[in-house]
Amino acid sequence: MKVKPDHSAFYKYRRMMPYIFKEWRRMSFIGLLTIAAAMVSTLIPWPLKLLVDYALNNQNLPDGVLTFFSFAGFEPNVLFLIYAAGAASFALFALNTALNWGITWNWAVSGYRMFYSLAADILARLQQLTLRFHGLRPVGDLLGRITTDSACVYQLASDLLVTPARELLTIFTISVVAWILDPILAVLLLTAVPVLALSAQFFGERLKNRARLNREAQASQDSFVHQTLTAMPIVQTFTREAQNNDHFSYLSNAITMRAQKGVFTGQIFQFINGGSLALTTALVILVGGQRVLSEDISLGSLLVFIAYAMTLRESSISLMNTYGNIKGMEASIDRVLEILDDKNEVLDHQDAQPFIRQPNCQGIEVTFENVTFGYESDSYVLNNINLTAHAGETIALVGATGAGKSTLASLIPRFFDPDEGRLLFDGTDARDIQLSSLRQ
Repeated sequence: MKVKPDHSAFYKYRRMMPYIFKEWRRMSFIGLLTIAAAMVSTLIPWPLKLLVDYALNNQNLPDGVLTFFSFAGFEPNVLFLIYAAGAASFALFALNTALNWGITWNWAVSGYRMFYSLAADILARLQQLTLRFHGLRPVGDLLGRITTDSACVYQLASDLLVTPARELLTIFTISVVAWILDPILAVLLLTAVPVLALSAQFFGERLKNRARLNREAQASQDSFVHQTLTAMPIVQTFTREAQNNDHFSYLSNAITMRAQKGVFTGQIFQFINGGSLALTTALVILVGGQRVLSEDISLGSLLVFIAYAMTLRESSISLMNTYGNIKGMEASIDRVLEILDDKNEVLDHQDAQPFIRQPNCQGIEVTFENVTFGYESDSYVLNNINLTAHAGETIALVGATGAGKSTLASLIPRFFDPDEGRLLFDGTDARDIQLSSLRQ
């Protein structure tokens, strides 16, 4: 029986969290590096202010900076300030690069561990599910869930935790420093936030649906290719090459059409977000220029604000792209949870006992008693079957392909249980026998 998964985002994310928490040590280290990187990003434009305001325009250095230079034994003349601005700019760039390298390297290690841990659980779960389950799903589709869809936990940790943490910390630190510099321009920096929120709300479900449809189309093509390759003798015997090529082209065109629709939706989403952020930058330049002319702020402060506006634009676009990725990734989580949450498995009853053969017996008597079974609830393969194979007796099952011979035989080792009726071994219901004992 196929179980429809809980479609709430909270449930999906909660089910993936154990795989992420397995890497909590490395993830904690990534968090520390992220905090440091956000602080460094906030400092990157400040050498410009040092150069323009204090070296070129001869403004008085803040008391704290003067004290630091005096303590270090430096004479803060114009030439020294120019060199200091250049050295500080390079040092901040090098530090920011090192921090980002550390984040990327540690995240690659953690992410792949999460990915393969989930893939291993999917494979283990597939081996527990009944032949009824496997009979309804192509092998290519199941293979895609292991090798492709299981990457959703890697993407989830990146797009829900790592990237948002880095970008939100950057936005927060920049907003605080910008407010200290000039509250009016700081407010202008954040004018795009309502537009971004509305855009995310409007496009979120649409992006998810596009990704789901594209993933299903890709899985259909994978399944067709797998079936074609595994049945190559039949394909060549009945000269099905041309028909298979045509069907492959049909599936490829379907994937292309769905991908085009997904790209179109994503581009509109990015255009609205990028346009609102570009307008914010233009407002900062316009209002900031007027405030420089009225001597409310310095030229160096305006350059810092412009740099902050560009950084906020990049961080906001990254966040919005991350949101789009998350909505698309939920389709893969659904496909993974279809496997992990499926209840279609044969389990031992709580009071099941080992099967004990009678001493000196010549075999086991197997009885099908009013057995009815179907792979789907509205279509039965076996209907009210009554059959007894006595110990030592050989019975041949004869019938056309699809008549149910293999299904009947698969009931004996309990690859699945009948929907109605029961299967008896020496008079004992198969469901009262421990599965491991029955299959020995």
